[in-house]
Amino acid sequence: MKRAGLATYREKRDFAVTKEPRGAVSRGREARLSYVIQRHHARRLHFDFRLELDGVLKSWAVPKGPSLSPREKRLAVEVEDHPLDYGGFEGAIPHGEYGGGYVLVWDHGTWTPAGDPHDGLKRGRLELTLDGERLHGAFVLVRIRGRGGERRQNWLLIKKRDRFARDDAEDDPGGDAITRAPPVPSIDAFTPELATLARALPAGGPWGYEIKLDGYRALVAVDRERQRERAATIASRSGGDWSERFAKIGAAAAALPVENAVFDGEVCAVDAEGRTRFQELQHALSAGRMDDLVYFVFDLLFIDGFDVRDRPLAVRKAMLASILDGAAGTGAPLAYVKHIEGAEQAQAVFVEACRRGIEGIVAKRLDQPHRPGRTLDWIKVKCESRQEVVIVGYTKPGGARPGLGALLLGVNDGPRAGSTGPRPVYRPPGGRLRYAGKVGAGFSARVLVDLARKLGKMTVPKPRVDGAPRVRDVTWVEPSLVCEVAFTEWTRDGSLRHPRFVGLREDKRAGDVVVERPAPIDAAKRDAAKPRPTITAKRDAAVGADARGAATRVAGVAISHATRVIDPATGTTKIDLARYYEAVAPRMVPFVARRPLALVRCPDGIGGECFFQKKRTRGMPETIRAETAGGHEVLYVEDAAGLVALVQFGAVEMHGWGARLPDPEKPDWIAMDLDPDEALPFARVADAALEVRAVFQSLGLQSFVKTTGGKGLHVVAPIVPEHGWATVKAVAQSISVGLATRDPSRFTSTMGKQNRAGKIYVDYLRNGEGATAVLPYSARRRPGLPVAAPIAWRDVHAIDPRELTTKTVPPMLRRRRDPWADFFDVKQRLPRARRRAAG
Repeated sequence: MKRAGLATYREKRDFAVTKEPRGAVSRGREARLSYVIQRHHARRLHFDFRLELDGVLKSWAVPKGPSLSPREKRLAVEVEDHPLDYGGFEGAIPHGEYGGGYVLVWDHGTWTPAGDPHDGLKRGRLELTLDGERLHGAFVLVRIRGRGGERRQNWLLIKKRDRFARDDAEDDPGGDAITRAPPVPSIDAFTPELATLARALPAGGPWGYEIKLDGYRALVAVDRERQRERAATIASRSGGDWSERFAKIGAAAAALPVENAVFDGEVCAVDAEGRTRFQELQHALSAGRMDDLVYFVFDLLFIDGFDVRDRPLAVRKAMLASILDGAAGTGAPLAYVKHIEGAEQAQAVFVEACRRGIEGIVAKRLDQPHRPGRTLDWIKVKCESRQEVVIVGYTKPGGARPGLGALLLGVNDGPRAGSTGPRPVYRPPGGRLRYAGKVGAGFSARVLVDLARKLGKMTVPKPRVDGAPRVRDVTWVEPSLVCEVAFTEWTRDGSLRHPRFVGLREDKRAGDVVVERPAPIDAAKRDAAKPRPTITAKRDAAVGADARGAATRVAGVAISHATRVIDPATGTTKIDLARYYEAVAPRMVPFVARRPLALVRCPDGIGGECFFQKKRTRGMPETIRAETAGGHEVLYVEDAAGLVALVQFGAVEMHGWGARLPDPEKPDWIAMDLDPDEALPFARVADAALEVRAVFQSLGLQSFVKTTGGKGLHVVAPIVPEHGWATVKAVAQSISVGLATRDPSRFTSTMGKQNRAGKIYVDYLRNGEGATAVLPYSARRRPGLPVAAPIAWRDVHAIDPRELTTKTVPPMLRRRRDPWADFFDVKQRLPRARRRAAG
């Protein structure tokens, strides 16, 4: 017979080794009982189904997980009772321990028994209703007679037929759809978290301290379903594809015991003393010695269908260590980056690191989720000053020196991209690319020759940097190549003193290179002392007032599962997004009302699967309407309630036609989409927008500008809706082709990334029938939830599009005049000459 309470649970575990909670019988009998389902990747993947009763969690192991189909009967093996606080446990159980592997909370909420649950367990038929994040409705646990000698009690978990049941194969093929690991999102959906430079290591909080690596930052994505032709996808910090270059690392990552995953780390070369050295990496790459490289992994962002960016770093690292444990000692070019805790020990390690010539230490908040961009959750302290710089020119070599003499350097003084979350971010003062001195030391003969060859293909007639010096025998180049230098200090005139060349930074974009000065970390110290809610605390809160998923109303619309996280990077929830659209509705609705829409829906948040939708579907309220346009059904809304209803149905982005009902054949604006090569600085896009504005002015058309939520801009001219799609598209095409013909080094009118290298694609195709463009004030499904925000022409060079998000835009609307207030008051027609040319 099973022992009562938690005795069996405790006997099976060594709490000196595992971090699983020891637990205690507590809380007593509650009116609202919690439940949790945990995805447990032990020797075999299974799901643990746990129901709160009598102060403990009654538990069953469900090998295939629950099903939504009443026709599916899922085996549920009864196991020992677990403590209540196990319901919030996530992380790794050490290998060799009972249940060794990693655990993630897959679903949680409350359950209600039908009748007396004690009697149901005794009789072998427990009927219950679940109200969670994923599962809803009636289920039943039925005990089945075991075979002779079986010690465990086996049950069947069955979904009862109700409105939440799913029989059709599309919704639940084979009953596995809700538990099968979905494919990992595109690697482009993940942005690394970056450390902020400081003068001293932070203390007084839950910090973990790691040796600072000296290599190339890289994300590695493994997906066994998608990646048939290559083992893994590897991306640089700037988004470059390094999959072929680091194929051996990709193959090693693909051999790990995961179905899909995204890892964050650094590709490094290690010298004879065990140090990661950037110069060694450069030499290995130039010589093609790929076997000398190691991928040091320090973060886990996605695992087996789970976006874990919202989990604390301590949980992510514990799971990462568990995954990489099997790779240790195999010769695979993968290494787990360990950390230490305790500020005094970290300071001693820092002193020793500097003595040994290591770059420095990185301190990371162990209790925080992943936040893209540069934040105070990660702090770096360096042993020597280093700075990323843009190469803007070079001088001729003297004497027997090969290649070139010195590199002329520039830096952007513009704001660095920081976290889009609410936490403090250090931002240097604003400005543009300016001269920062030159470097002539630190080069090997081979590097000098290689640099001269590369830079010789990038020459320009005039310097493209503010404050360029008048230097003899200088060759100016396109400012797109980044390198790193070590130096002693900044001079008063903003130049580097005693710089020494360290190496090229192929993983960095020129537009992201800014002056990096130590940030004050007092805010980080204060923030470290704040308590952070655990998953257990969140579960206990769920048992309270919002336990049963009670809908909250926004703009009169009931928002179910209001606390579902839409953007793990900022913690933005479904109700936060609904309230954003309610806040911007007065300005957004005029551009959305009765305009055929294309939605980007992300029912499980932007880290899950997202898809386009253009038609109305079952269950949508009357505020989301449908009509026929161009022979196809289209959906549209008319007011704030319609906007918010779209959020209730999982929409994040709203795209719209260039025409509106009841006359969808007559466009009421021309939209020119400026889509730049990712390597170009935003200032180049702003210059291009002003040129498009000048072209519109030459045609007698007033235009308006908005961001796109990325690095691009839209220039939009309102027109009287009197011409068909073909005419408007032809006018837009003539503008695009005209710009590309006049300045082919800067513009292209041809689609395709290969045609966009170093250029801006002037996209006119947004003006075709059925084509859509992101609408003003729409959120975008990117980490941080940036917004396609209308801006004033005078601000086009002053704004940083990354700072315009669902959190920052609403308060700005209250402070600033609407830059598009006159948009629909402008009554203007296409010039006749252009109309005739368009046919």
